[in-house]
Amino acid sequence: MGKPLVDLEQLDLSRNVISEEELRSKLPHRGFFQLLDGICHFDPERKLAIGYKDWPADPWWAAGHIPGKPVMPGVLMIEGAAQVASFLIKKVSGWEIDRMIGLAGLNEVRVRGQVVPPARVYFVSGDVQFSGRRLARMPSQAGGRCRRTGRATTTWHCTTRGTSGPRCTTSWGRSTGRPTSGCSTGR
Repeated sequence: MGKPLVDLEQLDLSRNVISEEELRSKLPHRGFFQLLDGICHFDPERKLAIGYKDWPADPWWAAGHIPGKPVMPGVLMIEGAAQVASFLIKKVSGWEIDRMIGLAGLNEVRVRGQVVPPARVYFVSGDVQFSGRRLARMPSQAGGRCRRTGRATTTWHCTTRGTSGPRCTTSWGRSTGRPTSGCSTGR
């Protein structure tokens, strides 16, 4: 299996390091699709950010995915990591704060294990590489604490294109995924 982007066990993730006001100014997501409760680690030198979402025992998606045995949808893990990636790009790139940054595709994504509520899910994006003023690529991963203190993690490489102005377009280039550790019942 591939190596995680960062060892979460070695970091203090107990507090937000970016204010709520700054986070919301960089991300347009609200309501059900506000998948970040905060940014708990930011390293501008490594171009790395870690955000999180605390899901209660009965999150909005649990009634339909899957009734009686809720499992966090993998697409929400991807979206949460994409939101951290958008925050990171705006924080380290100098791109305009109101610039649309979006996700249009992924290749070779692997979801290993499950995130079962209640759970805290960490979204990691880092090692962002910029190509001009319109393209950014980075590996991302999502990992959560399962009910039995296990982990579920998925890793992929992302490419983001953003444009300013009234029309915003997004595209993704080729990406390569590296799965990391799966869900287990122990540490």
